Amino acid sequence: MHVGGIFCDMVKVFHFMNHEILLAKLLFYEIRGKSEDWFRSYLTTRRQIFEVTSPTSTQNFFSDWITLKHGMLL
Repeated sequence: MHVGGIFCDMVKVFHFMNHEILLAKLLFYEIRGKSEDWFRSYLTTRRQIFEVTSPTSTQNFFSDWITLKHGMLL
């Protein structure tokens, strides 16, 4: 008897998925109405800021806010 398995980390797929492509696929599969609105709202309002902590200084540095076009919050 042989036993096999395939294990995929599907979470990492979304780190590289373009939001516009994902929304187009939802329309292709006829996901519309409130479900489409929810996905669109979630994907188009993601923003992120980076904080850099210096080990030699007590001051932290922050980047500007950026809107994510790929992936989810990191």
